[in-house]
Amino acid sequence: MAWNRQRWVKTGPYSLPLLTTCRQHKLIFWERSNYMNGFQLILSFLAGYRLLILSCSVVFVLAFPGFALAHEGRMVGNLKFDVGFLNEPALEGEQNAVYLRLTKIVEDPAHVHSHAHDDAKGDGHHQVEEPVKRIQSKLEVQVTHIESSVSQSMRLTPIINRPGSYQSVFIPTAPGAYRFRFLGEVDGVNIDESFESGQGTFDTVVGLKDVQFPLKIASSREIEGVTRATRDAARVATTDAAEARSLAIGALAVGGLGLIVAGIGLGYVMKGMNKK
Repeated sequence: MAWNRQRWVKTGPYSLPLLTTCRQHKLIFWERSNYMNGFQLILSFLAGYRLLILSCSVVFVLAFPGFALAHEGRMVGNLKFDVGFLNEPALEGEQNAVYLRLTKIVEDPAHVHSHAHDDAKGDGHHQVEEPVKRIQSKLEVQVTHIESSVSQSMRLTPIINRPGSYQSVFIPTAPGAYRFRFLGEVDGVNIDESFESGQGTFDTVVGLKDVQFPLKIASSREIEGVTRATRDAARVATTDAAEARSLAIGALAVGGLGLIVAGIGLGYVMKGMNKK
C-alpha cells in the first residue's frame, strides 16, 4: 500500500481509509470502511455537521438568553405586535419583563422592477417589516395578574441593539395567567390591545415548586403568607386578651361593689341587733 499525499488517500486493494477536510468549518472527519461508496461518504459528512449544528444551537442559547419563542403575534392596522415574557419559562419570584417587538409593514423602496409586465401582473409591490422606534413616550403597558385582578401601569424601554424591541422589567410574585394591555398612540393609530398568557399565546408564570428539584423550597410569597397569617393570629389573640382583661376588670369591679353592699347590709343588721 502507498500514500497519495496530494489527495490524502491511502490506496490498497481491499481498503479505502479516507480523510476528508472541511476547510470552511475547520472540521476533520475520519471514515474507515471497505469499498466505501458515495452514499456512505455523504452520511459521514452529515454526521460531522450534526456536531456543528448542536454547537451553534448552544452558542445561540447562551448568547441570547432572553430570546423567547412563545409569543403572540397580531396585526393592528399596518403595525405588527409580537408580545410575551422576555424570559420563558416565566418563573415566580424571578426578574422578568414584558416583551414587545413592534414593526411596521411598509413598501420596500429598494424593490424596483425592471420589467413592465410585472406591474401588469400585480407584482409591483413588495412589503417589508420596518422596526418602530422611539415609542416609549407614546405607549405604555398595563400588567394585570388575572386571578387577583391586581394591575399596574409600566413604562416601556427600548432593548439595546434590538431595534423595535421594548421591555418593561418587573418581578412576577404570583403564579398564574397575566394580561398585558398596551395603551397609547403609534404613527397615528390609537392602540388599546390586550394579550393574555395561556395556551396558544405565551407562557403563564410557573410556581417555583413546579420546577424545583430535589428539594422544594418555599417561595417568598408563601413565606409572606405564613408570616401574615401568624401576625393576624397574634393580633386576634391580643384583641381577645384585651377583651378578657376588660371583662375581668369589670367582674372585679362588680365583685368589689357587691362586697361593699354586703358590708353595708351587714353593718345595718349588726346595728339593729345591738339596739335590741
